[in-house]
Order: sequence, then C-alpha cells, then structure tokens
Amino acid sequence: MKMWDSCVRCAYAAVAGGANPRKIVGDRIKHRLMHKFVYFLDRYGINMCVGCGRCIDADAGGIDLREILKKFNEEYKKEKSKAAK
Repeated sequence: MKMWDSCVRCAYAAVAGGANPRKIVGDRIKHRLMHKFVYFLDRYGINMCVGCGRCIDADAGGIDLREILKKFNEEYKKEKSKAAK
C-alpha cells in the first residue's frame, strides 16, 4: 500500500533523540510554503508548483491555499521592497 508522507505531520520533522524543530503545525505549514514558493525559487530560479491542484483538492479544513499564497506574496513583496531600501 502506498502512503503519502507529509512534512506537515508532527513526526516528519522529528530527529534522533526525539527533538522536533517544528512542533507547532503552523510552523510546519509555513516552512512547507516558504520552501515550495520562496526558498527554492530564490535559490534555483525554478517554481516548484506545477499547477496540479492536489493541494486544493486535499482537505485543508476549508482553507484555500490560493488565497493564502496571494496574501503571502503581497507580504513577501512588501518585505523585499523594505529590504531593498
């Protein structure tokens, strides 16, 4: 049986000795989104989103990832313009 693992699960970030750098689900989701839509793009110039829609189809408690990303992008642009000044 194939089972998708997810970086938002608590045990995913656990390391040897039981330490977990991201115990709070919000921290794990933030890191996932930053990696997928910011860090990777900045580092390699490639957008990791392929537009498959799987993140929208997944049950996220009624949260529309597209709306979060729009707000996230607005905030990121503000911070980036502040840093450039």
